[in-house]
Amino acid sequence: MVVDGSGLSSELYDSSISLDPQLLAQAEDLVQRVAICTFVVFPKDKRFFFSPGMVDILGPVASQDMLMEAFMQYIDPAEQRTLAKRYEEAFYDLLADNHKVVSFEHNLNSFSGHAYHIRVSMQKTRKDNHMLIFGMMEDYTRTFGEIVFDKLLGDSVDGYVFCHNIDDDICKLNSSLAQLIDLPTNELLHASKELSNFVHPEDYAKFVAVLTNNVRSSDRMSMDFRILSPSKGEVWVHSCGVFQFTAPDQIKFMVGIFVDVTDTKVTNSFQRIIIDGSEAITFSMDTKRGTIEFSKNFRKAFPDMDLKYSGDIISLMADEVIEDDRRRFIDTFMRIVAEEKDTFSIEFRVWGPDDHIKWLACRGKAVYDASKQARMIIGTIFDLTSMNEVRENVEKTSSRNELTGLPTRTDLLTDTDGLLRDRGVLSAALILVDIKDFHVFNDRYGRESGNKLLIAVSKKIRGNIPEGCKIYHISTDVFTILWPHATRVQVENYMKAVKEEMNEPMALDRTSVYVSLSMSAALFPSCGNSAEELLVNAEIALHKVKQDARITYTIYSPQFKMELKERLDFEFQISKSIREDNHNFLLYFQPLMDARSERLVGCEALLRWMSPQGNLISPEKVIAAVTATGQMNIVGDWILKTALRQCQEWIDSGVSEDFYVHINVTAEDMARIDFADYVIELIPLYGLEPKNVLLEITETSLMKNLAICRQNMIKLRNNGIRIALDDFGTGYSSFNYLREFPVDEIKIDRAFVDQDDRFNTSFISAIVLLTRSIGMTVCVEGIETAQKAARIRALGVDIFQGYYYDRPLSPIDFERKYFSGPKFRPANQGPKDKRSSDSKSN
Repeated sequence: MVVDGSGLSSELYDSSISLDPQLLAQAEDLVQRVAICTFVVFPKDKRFFFSPGMVDILGPVASQDMLMEAFMQYIDPAEQRTLAKRYEEAFYDLLADNHKVVSFEHNLNSFSGHAYHIRVSMQKTRKDNHMLIFGMMEDYTRTFGEIVFDKLLGDSVDGYVFCHNIDDDICKLNSSLAQLIDLPTNELLHASKELSNFVHPEDYAKFVAVLTNNVRSSDRMSMDFRILSPSKGEVWVHSCGVFQFTAPDQIKFMVGIFVDVTDTKVTNSFQRIIIDGSEAITFSMDTKRGTIEFSKNFRKAFPDMDLKYSGDIISLMADEVIEDDRRRFIDTFMRIVAEEKDTFSIEFRVWGPDDHIKWLACRGKAVYDASKQARMIIGTIFDLTSMNEVRENVEKTSSRNELTGLPTRTDLLTDTDGLLRDRGVLSAALILVDIKDFHVFNDRYGRESGNKLLIAVSKKIRGNIPEGCKIYHISTDVFTILWPHATRVQVENYMKAVKEEMNEPMALDRTSVYVSLSMSAALFPSCGNSAEELLVNAEIALHKVKQDARITYTIYSPQFKMELKERLDFEFQISKSIREDNHNFLLYFQPLMDARSERLVGCEALLRWMSPQGNLISPEKVIAAVTATGQMNIVGDWILKTALRQCQEWIDSGVSEDFYVHINVTAEDMARIDFADYVIELIPLYGLEPKNVLLEITETSLMKNLAICRQNMIKLRNNGIRIALDDFGTGYSSFNYLREFPVDEIKIDRAFVDQDDRFNTSFISAIVLLTRSIGMTVCVEGIETAQKAARIRALGVDIFQGYYYDRPLSPIDFERKYFSGPKFRPANQGPKDKRSSDSKSN
């Protein structure tokens, strides 16, 4: 006999001994009432012999001997290693007589996909002087009813919960609900009849509607009813949902959750009394359901508006806001929805009746409703029109700004005209200093902090103006410096010095804030010969600075006026095209090639616009104009539908069913709460599968609203729609996005391809290794030569895109080159659904 290092005889592990069928039959008879099956294990090679009961779970494979490795295939992958070790330790402990019996529990997946929870019990047994392991497995899987009762009816749930067995008409209640209606036990027999005795007669119809789900989700009040409690009297409850389902054992259940809203009802009653006596408009917004409801006095200010709206409510409301204030309005509410802050305060302008502008002040707070399920935004709206008009008139006619004490616009024009009439003045300058994003600061931190910032900036400018200059406060966030005898060089040097000085933080309320300024100047006499002309030209130059993120200051040039006119004319043409059903907008398609086989796998849809003269305009210029006019949501929707329609035509004409189209998604789209749902519903209308669509989003888009973007991306990906992160590597947070967001593909920016140096090559190689490890693909843009293609291909990337393969092509040219032949003629022109006509209306 040979003894191994454990002190156990290797003879004990001889698997050549025969398995006596009578042994298993005898054991099966003993435990058939309590066990799923019995089994015998040969410890040496960890081989299982199961009784017939295991065939019902693992299938025919269990009718033969099975190694433990094969048995582990029916265990969740995350648990396999730990469980295998547990079995090995049990074998050792039994054979070494450390324990007489070893028991433990684990999960087991059947061949049909059903999940069991089993308890394993094992002991050592001897046969023909050989040691074996005998065991049995018991079914510890909880019934569906047990799971429901444990999860819902436990004290951990905050509210009144019931679970109704419809077949037996027995209703089980959690402790809170049983105490409310004064039941001695948590079980109510003949529930369908008895429950009605505890509902207020006037609310019984509501109660039935709640149970039958015959309630409009937008009408929250219809989900409230009264319960008659012997101890508390009338108790108002709100239904958080009632649903029916059939358990695996075919028993039908109805489960519901109610929450006590009595206090809220009382409070709201008092609030209505107070509000009805004030001029304030109140509103409540349910961000989860996408609804908003205004108080009745809303109609006094806006007779043509409804009191309730549903859908993408932030976008709906933003459409009523004047364009200059729209971005601030959207950002303010998006930060609330994303839970970046709980309170808000914003002033904005809207178009009122008779096309008059109204100034509105909106204050509010985000709270959870009584059910703790929905995040609500509640607030008030005040009409500040008359107040702001008075303030503007005072500031225009007053000689001093009431906040900073500086002279105002009227004084500036008077003083400048007087200076220019002085024959001793041969040169002068007007310098405008604008606080960047002041409205955003004001909305985020409140008007009081905004006022303090204005005072601090005015002091800083006053303390650094050149000798002989005078400073004015001509509008909310714009200051002007009048500089006699100034030269171009002096003005440029001054603005450069101010820019550098503003790199340092400013002290404000015991904290430090960074403030950015936009500056412009108009020189006398080259930029104008009157105060009005100089100021207008300085404002044109300031507009130029604000439009170009690359510069922070400039001096007026006549070219700026021409550019402004051309830009406004172009924006008018773009707006006209959009109003005319996106006339002159085109989609071009650039091929996407498999990097290894150079086979066409897809294309990217790219926006183009044809001028009335027949020229294709730069896409950057087009997108800038669409964004400036606030119509990117309309054009983005057109791009999405047109790209889907084109992809559908090609696939229906014989192109591979795996062909897909990259569609660029705007920041505004990804920040829409309902965007994912919209795309998911739209794709099948065009006869496409999710695999035929890949949405591209830039890092800049993600930064608009991280929480909502992530929520949309998760929902899209869960429905099989892939997502690519475009221009990867150009932002400072690229790698963070890979960790935080569900991305399927990254597109490496062409900047890393244009120059063949060690850094760029190493960067691409590292990205390929990283993405391989997390299951992503890599697309490289800017492949323009065969040499670049060969060099990048060697790094292991997946997809190529660039002029080496083709420039963006019109649909017809794309078909001619890649889908030639009669079988590729388009077969369909739109969605395979009557709703297709609706989709074209946008």
